[in-house]
Parts: sequence; C-alpha cells; structure tokens
Amino acid sequence: PHLLDPAIWRRFPYKGELKMPDTDVRAAMWSQFLFEGRADRSSDAELLARLSENLSGADIENIALAARRRAILDDAFPSMPQILNAVIGSKAGAPELVDEAELTLDDRRRLALTLRDEAGLTVTDVAKVIGVSRQMVHRYLPTQEASHAE
Repeated sequence: PHLLDPAIWRRFPYKGELKMPDTDVRAAMWSQFLFEGRADRSSDAELLARLSENLSGADIENIALAARRRAILDDAFPSMPQILNAVIGSKAGAPELVDEAELTLDDRRRLALTLRDEAGLTVTDVAKVIGVSRQMVHRYLPTQEASHAE
C-alpha cells in the first residue's frame, strides 16, 4: 500500500489487509504447490514452512512452481537441498528460484547453519537433509556450534 498514491484509497470504501501466512498455511502451500498434496512429503513441507517465515504466499508459489518447472526441464525433481537453498536465499517480494546448479561448499555451509539455527535440526537430521555425513556437517559448522551439536 505504501507504493500507491494515497489518493487511491479514497476510491474504495473497503480495505482489506492480508497478513503473511502462518506456519500451518505455509506448510499447506508448500504441500500443494510443490508436492501436489502428497502426504509422504509432509515433513518436507513443514521444514520448508519453518524456513519461509518472511515469504508471502506469492513468493512460496513462485519458488515451488519454479522447482516443478525445473523438474520438467531436467527430467528429475530438484533435490531438497536445492529447494531449501532457494528458500533461504529468498527475500519477501524477491524469491530466489531453483536452478540446476549443484550446491557450492558455501551453499552447504549456509544451509547447515540455517537448518541448525533456524529450523532447530540436530546434526544427524541436517546430514540427512543435505545428503552428507554427520562428520561433514560438523566441518560445515563453526567450531563453537560443532561442540554442542547433538
């Protein structure tokens, strides 16, 4: 609303404010837009919901549909780390879309830190999500983090 001329509001008798979606709504959106309602992917949808707190419904839809388009182009669904990396790199109104590039070492480090700090996952769970060993996750985490990691 702050981008519009204030005079526009005099033309409309009713105004409605849409708030950012809560965690449950975000999980439902990820489930619908990315996983087509598949119940076996509900834990992935919940993880994505926790990490997409500052994203609007439109941002979530754009990232999810970009991932599905990537799946068609590559004839393979993008990996969960690639999708998570796009979500973590996104800002409200400026979603980062999933691409075919492999994650760099810096991407994996950022992902490991975010999964530990923001999603509250254990080192074991971070390793499963990223697809690396627990020892590698310990290498990604700063020494202070790694000392209290399990």
